[in-house]
Amino acid sequence: MLDAHPEPLLVIGTDMPLLGRADAEAAERALAGGADAVFGPAADGGYWLVGLRAPHPAVFELRDDWGGPRVLERSLALAAGLGLRTELLDERRDLDDPGDARALLARPDLPARVAALLRPGDPA
Repeated sequence: MLDAHPEPLLVIGTDMPLLGRADAEAAERALAGGADAVFGPAADGGYWLVGLRAPHPAVFELRDDWGGPRVLERSLALAAGLGLRTELLDERRDLDDPGDARALLARPDLPARVAALLRPGDPA
C-alpha cells in the first residue's frame, strides 16, 4: 500500500538505458532539500523519473492519455493544486520509438552493452 511508505519514493522509467546512480542521487537531493515532488522531464513532454517525499497519489490522476505531450505539464499542475513544492531535473530523451533509438545509437558515450541491446546482432 502506497500510504505505508514512510521514506521518499523514486520511480524511474525503464526506457532510459543511460541513467545512473548520479541521476537517482540528484532526485534524492531535491527531496532532501525540501521538494515534495521531483520530476525528470522527457523531451517528448512526459517524464523519466518521479520522486515523492511522501505519498501523493493524486499527482497521477490524469484520468486519460498518459502518452501525450502534456503529461509532465499536467502532473505539475496536479502537484501545484495539492500545494506541493516541485523541482525539475535535467531534460532527457527517453526511448519510445525508432527515432529515439537512432538518436541513442548516435551518441558517442553509448556503452557497448547498451548498443548491443539495441542492435542484437552486434557483439557486446
